[in-house]
Amino acid sequence: MQLCLNFDYQLYQMVEKCLIAILHRTKQNRLWSSKLLISFDQLGFKVWQILLLLGIIVGSYFFTQFLFQKYIEFARKKNWIGRDIHKKTRPEVAESGGIAYVIGIIPGQILIMFIFPTIWRETLAFSLTVILSGIVGFLDDRKTLSSFNKMLLMIVTGIPLFILNLDLSTINWPNWLSWLSYIKVGFVVIEDPIVPILGQTRLTLIYQLAIPIILMVLTNGVNMLEGYNGEGSGSSLIVIFFMIIYSLISKSSEGLIFSLSVIGALIAFFKFNRFPAKVFPGDVGTLSLGASIACIAIFGSLEVAMFCAILVYVFNGFYVIASLRGFRERHTIKTQDIIVTDSQLIEASKGENDHLTLPRLILAEKPLTEPLLVRRIWALTIIGGLFGVVAETVKQSSLTPLPLFGDMDGGFHWIWILVSLIIVAGFYILIIRKYKAIRVITYFMITLLLGGIGLLIGLRAILIAQIQLGHDWLKYVNWLIAGILAIFGFIIWYILSVKHLRTKISKLKERNGETSNKKNVTPT
Repeated sequence: MQLCLNFDYQLYQMVEKCLIAILHRTKQNRLWSSKLLISFDQLGFKVWQILLLLGIIVGSYFFTQFLFQKYIEFARKKNWIGRDIHKKTRPEVAESGGIAYVIGIIPGQILIMFIFPTIWRETLAFSLTVILSGIVGFLDDRKTLSSFNKMLLMIVTGIPLFILNLDLSTINWPNWLSWLSYIKVGFVVIEDPIVPILGQTRLTLIYQLAIPIILMVLTNGVNMLEGYNGEGSGSSLIVIFFMIIYSLISKSSEGLIFSLSVIGALIAFFKFNRFPAKVFPGDVGTLSLGASIACIAIFGSLEVAMFCAILVYVFNGFYVIASLRGFRERHTIKTQDIIVTDSQLIEASKGENDHLTLPRLILAEKPLTEPLLVRRIWALTIIGGLFGVVAETVKQSSLTPLPLFGDMDGGFHWIWILVSLIIVAGFYILIIRKYKAIRVITYFMITLLLGGIGLLIGLRAILIAQIQLGHDWLKYVNWLIAGILAIFGFIIWYILSVKHLRTKISKLKERNGETSNKKNVTPT
């Protein structure tokens, strides 16, 4: 009897300790989650500012919708017309519709300067960058600039942002360069990027110099994938939606404000650009959309999550550049990536020397209609955006004092990372079950991201060695090593993609009994 009582008492004590531990952990998690979950008070928003911001979304939507209605009539009178080559009848569609988008966001940006006066400089820089990008795109639409000139001009559009942010006073210059520390503009302040696993970086001058390059890469990436009804505007809308989520996770008021300031105009843009398109964006549209996304990421410190969200642009851009061995304008490309059949299906071209694109890789599974192809591109964009949610969660978790490994500042809160992984995995499974043709492409995306994680862990090890061993020279080579490894990884990834494409094309030929390209193809 005494033994049973002792056992019961010990069991009671054990249960009591477990309950206390659970309650303590729950209290800790509640305290921690209250720091992570967003309230508008933490973002510094007042109720009237929130209402006016919502008003800007609605107002910019209706204003931009009105502009598109008038612009389509204007474009037809000016003969700014393009042919929709993915339809049998090749209907005429108004070109350079991005003009209406650029004009449509301007009133909202002006209002934001008054509603949020603390970021009026950033708002001005944001607006100027998007407008300049749109001007370059318009010039390309009308004059057809060479690839080199367009890239050069896109870098130039990023130079004002570089100059406005320029601050060399924080850098420890050698004595013979100490005079550079007096150079400081500081009209806007752009923080060094925070990278998952590494935490806050100290790239200062390198990142300031990289800003125009980021702008050029993203604008050209959006431009390269454009060509299908609703693809560019729809993908950009998905990316902006995820930028809003990233801003909430990271408590980035700038990221949230700028995302909301353009989303109304972008929804109106999508309404006129979706299948069947009433207007094409033109380069003025694709470049201004790319600039909008880039500026939101830069001002909102959302660079890493943004990279995940734009993986479709990264994939397509790398495929095109690698297969064509450089940048080319569309009218100078002699090969083809897709073929439009008599039954208005789009199929992957089967030529050995045809250039590689993301649509061609998707169509290697089977021919699709234009809307179905675009939906698969959107699905890939959503998956990339979901990966960005995990990246942003890891980044924010790395700023909490809960170290997982290493003795460096920062750490990780594994519970939030696990929750985000479970949610993302659930959505990922639902998407690839619906769109099986993109499954292998998502495997490439995951492999690329895992390689990036491995790279960051390696850089972290180098940084720890630098701190522990006192080898200052390591800080000059760690990013160089990362760059070399990244290029090597991209090359392997491209080779695997080409091999996968050729395997799928061979199977498609065998299934249809083909030995060469045909005009008539029935879907499988």
